Amino acid sequence: PGVLRILERQAALTEGEEDAAAAHDDESAAADAACPGWQEAYYSLLLLEKVAAQAGAALAWPAPAAAAAGATAAAAKQQAPPAPQSAALWEGFVRLLLHRHVWVRKAAARLVGYGLAAPRVCGGLMAGRAGRAGQLAFAFFLQLECEEADEATCLQAVKCLVSLSVHLHREAPEGAAATNGTQHQKQQQQQGLASHKRLRTEPAAAAADGEEDEAEAVDEQEEEEEEGVDGEDAANGGGATAEEAEAEDAAEEGEGAEGAADAAAEDAEDDAGDAVSMAAQVRRRAFTLRGLVRRMARLADDGRWTRSRQRAAALRWTAAAASALGPEAVAPHLPVLLRPLFRISEAAAAPGGTSRVAEDVRLLAEEVMAHLRGLVGSEVLLGAYNAAREHVRGLRAERKRRAAVRGMLDPAAAAAARLRHNARKAEGRKRKMELMKRERGAGRRQGGRGGGKGARRA
Repeated sequence: PGVLRILERQAALTEGEEDAAAAHDDESAAADAACPGWQEAYYSLLLLEKVAAQAGAALAWPAPAAAAAGATAAAAKQQAPPAPQSAALWEGFVRLLLHRHVWVRKAAARLVGYGLAAPRVCGGLMAGRAGRAGQLAFAFFLQLECEEADEATCLQAVKCLVSLSVHLHREAPEGAAATNGTQHQKQQQQQGLASHKRLRTEPAAAAADGEEDEAEAVDEQEEEEEEGVDGEDAANGGGATAEEAEAEDAAEEGEGAEGAADAAAEDAEDDAGDAVSMAAQVRRRAFTLRGLVRRMARLADDGRWTRSRQRAAALRWTAAAASALGPEAVAPHLPVLLRPLFRISEAAAAPGGTSRVAEDVRLLAEEVMAHLRGLVGSEVLLGAYNAAREHVRGLRAERKRRAAVRGMLDPAAAAAARLRHNARKAEGRKRKMELMKRERGAGRRQGGRGGGKGARRA
């Protein structure tokens, strides 16, 4: 009960805050001021990790007496009611997944990961609250997306998200439609071709998650071209002029009503394939399977140097989740999952040695592609790849068209975009150098970053 009170008190202190605001990864005074009492929660979680490892039955989810296997009604009445402490502890672990201190997040994630893998916990945890799988997927994605995520955090998040993708597929109302994967794949390819034509003729409806799912990554990639990150110009062989890049930069910032309308239209097209819009999923803090796929694909498409670890984790999740779901269940999601793989392969094939794709990213993408080909077959993969290619090229063509129009209609905005573009590049170089210095220093004490088994207690 004492440990439970500590966890509940810490969860209550941080609930309702910004989810991505896990800015503390040390034992500084700033961390103490922002997260008072976080040490108690952290060491309590470490203690419970040891309990789970050595006496897992103590943390088993209490089963209702009436649901005991083989129990008769008379026998069920004689059984004592289940103790609520273990269920309350697991609820506390879930609430601490988005704690402001990174060490607490990581310890809670390890315990929840243990629960997802333990049959005596997983069933009760999933059934304990409606939409639990979506809630956990949202929390683990934010852990993965967080800038402070290290290799251990990314690995734990990927493992949990793979497990949760299976639960989301079972819960999804559209899951039955996924049984005919090949037919759905052909429909997606046709939709990709139609989308490409519509983007040429209906500028107001330029869609398919450009700013929401892809243009954001392209924008940041352009900012960091000088740092060796693959950008859209690199993917095109460096064909865009400086003026086009600057005008496109302004367009992708989504300034004014036009940018807001474009973002809404782009969201609307991808939302058409999901029972719940992405905005609604973020508001309710729970993902559907398709929502998780969209966000992981966007993360895998993020070529910023500062996101290299998360990008690799998202690519690994793509392969692992596909295996866990199976060929029929993953087939409807392949056109989205293959978007980052198409961008990587296109950028890596840039002529004249102009590719800015890191070698490890290229090799990992090839491994994922080969794995998917072996899983779903060449024909299904080819159809999905064609749909992804048409989708990306359609968005690219529309962005360039808007950039050219904006540059002609508002030269002042193009000049302002040039200044912002140069300022962001300078800031990106500075940020990269700072992160490199920090990682070199942190690499020598990696065991102390909340990383497991109480390494800081030595």
